[in-house]
Amino acid sequence: MIATTLLVIASAVLLLDAYFMTKKLTDKLDEIEYTDTAGQYNKLYYEKKFSALKKENRELYDSLKVYKDKIDYLVQFSHTSEHSTGVVTTKPGASLSKEEKEVSKTYEYTGEQGDTFSYKLTINSLKEPNWFKVDTKVKNTYTIVNKKEGGVEHVTIGSGGNGIIENVTVFKPKTKKKLKDYVAIGPSVSVGYDPFKKEFGTLVGGSLVIDLW
Repeated sequence: MIATTLLVIASAVLLLDAYFMTKKLTDKLDEIEYTDTAGQYNKLYYEKKFSALKKENRELYDSLKVYKDKIDYLVQFSHTSEHSTGVVTTKPGASLSKEEKEVSKTYEYTGEQGDTFSYKLTINSLKEPNWFKVDTKVKNTYTIVNKKEGGVEHVTIGSGGNGIIENVTVFKPKTKKKLKDYVAIGPSVSVGYDPFKKEFGTLVGGSLVIDLW
């Protein structure tokens, strides 16, 4: 009887220790993000309550909190890419004379359309242009894959073009478990050493397992 009690206490201590170690690991894993060799953004995270978004991304939290019970998964990120044409001469194969080089000037024109688009147009000319026009077209494809590996969520974001993916917020609601999901009952067989009888023995019976996670 005493041996059984000691075994139960030791098991409970080990179980609690494993729980707190897992909790610490969960907090660390929630912050793991990296870019793989294929240039794809990766983030490891755990399912969490919607209220956790308040600290991570308050603006997103405020905009979606009325739908919090209907959200199965969400991801928000920003993608920045820069492109340059390099120097394009209007007179291929020709060079400016010494006089033209002395009077030519470089003019720069910049503009921004909110946080979405910005440009810088640089023109070298003998006189300032009367006007300029910029036509652009940006086309990209994003592939977002989320999978679960060993209880850890893993999201991968791939871009069809060059650029940087950053400011990533990802959320998946924590699965709500019922009491029966935490408890498992079944037969068990254990082998141990009885210090009082000083012999090994086998115990056959039933076991109650509580899943803390």
